[in-house]
Amino acid sequence: MKRIALALVCAAALWPAAANAQFVPVNTAGGTFPGSPNYPTHVIVMIQENRTPDNLFQTMAPFGADIQNFGINSSNAVVPLVSGPLNAPGDLGHAHNDFVVDYNGGLNNGWDIDNAGNGAYNFVQASDVVPYTNAAHTYSFFDETTQTGQSPSFPAHLYLAAASAGYPLSLQRNLPSITGTGCQAALTSGQTTQAIDESNLNQGPFGTVLDSTVPLRASSCANITTVFDLLNSHGKSWKYYRDADDFAYWDIPGIFAQFYFSPYYLTNESIPETNILTDIAAGNLANVSYVIPSKENSDHPGVDTGSGPAWVQSVVNAVGASPQLWYNTTILIVWDDWGGEYDHVKPQPPQGRANDPGQFGYRVPLIAISPYVIPHCISHKRRDYSAIITFIETTQGLGQLGGTLQMDGYNGGPPGLDDCFNWTGAPRPFTSI
Repeated sequence: MKRIALALVCAAALWPAAANAQFVPVNTAGGTFPGSPNYPTHVIVMIQENRTPDNLFQTMAPFGADIQNFGINSSNAVVPLVSGPLNAPGDLGHAHNDFVVDYNGGLNNGWDIDNAGNGAYNFVQASDVVPYTNAAHTYSFFDETTQTGQSPSFPAHLYLAAASAGYPLSLQRNLPSITGTGCQAALTSGQTTQAIDESNLNQGPFGTVLDSTVPLRASSCANITTVFDLLNSHGKSWKYYRDADDFAYWDIPGIFAQFYFSPYYLTNESIPETNILTDIAAGNLANVSYVIPSKENSDHPGVDTGSGPAWVQSVVNAVGASPQLWYNTTILIVWDDWGGEYDHVKPQPPQGRANDPGQFGYRVPLIAISPYVIPHCISHKRRDYSAIITFIETTQGLGQLGGTLQMDGYNGGPPGLDDCFNWTGAPRPFTSI
């Protein structure tokens, strides 16, 4: 795929010091400074699960984030979003076919059809997400980050590691089995997963190919160049932290053949995910760390216990407690897909690919924490997961990952996440979340 870019206005928001202060937009913004000495030595990417900005960050609305507290149903009636706990039971549909129903031909009002009622029209109560709110308020919040793809965790995790889920077959469903990794299952049982044929994009709107009478299949063991390959080729270290009991499709190295069938799978995966706290305490972080939570800490409806914010808080505050690490580390917190939760921003396809069934879904939250972020920055620039890949490429001096699809840089927009960074400014001391 070519790198494709689509940008909207980017802005920074200043968090008022007093409760009755007015929201004040400012024009300060970071920029790209090749070879900047202040680029981080360490990048931590924490991947949480299945939320949208409207669902998880209603508390950011007073500070200028693009958040809405109501939805529209298929009868074009206004449906107020209902507050509830983070660990509410149930899991909404969020495969590609669910996206097609939610999107409803561009009307963005099919959520009640997909879920047989108003189950998607909800948001998480503020008391359950205090660490998330603190992180977004204090550091930076990217409220127009869209999921690359319109599918659940398996393809979403491919995009988060490779900015691609394969072409022309773009994976659209999770692995049918939760036992074993993608490559292990492919090797032992020939496991495949349903895919979307993107080779003919003139067949109609999103999902037309999916509804073919003969569903396409692709191997559950991918062979795509990833950001980990770039790190290896440039002599940079990386580590992938995960829980042993996680779903198979959260195990990114186990999905890619070049890692599963190599020593990297044993040496670069760290189980359990809490090992990152030990490595932080020892000052022993890799250049790039991906951190996958346990199901209980994941925010994934139906399996989480509401402890995700405390888990993220523990990692962030551990880094902040070490001056050695704080001034040399950037932490990115992203949610892997929309999870079927309501979001009012209608997805936009890549330019020139109006019928593309595999790219650019609903928004997901993205937070960046660093001593070099512009304080209280809210970016309204449209971006996708590949902004994370660009950030790693740029700050680690890796060059560019080939064959990726990307919104970044269109019409001269800043690459990656730099509109909320000032790499030449004085570093800020840590504020706990």
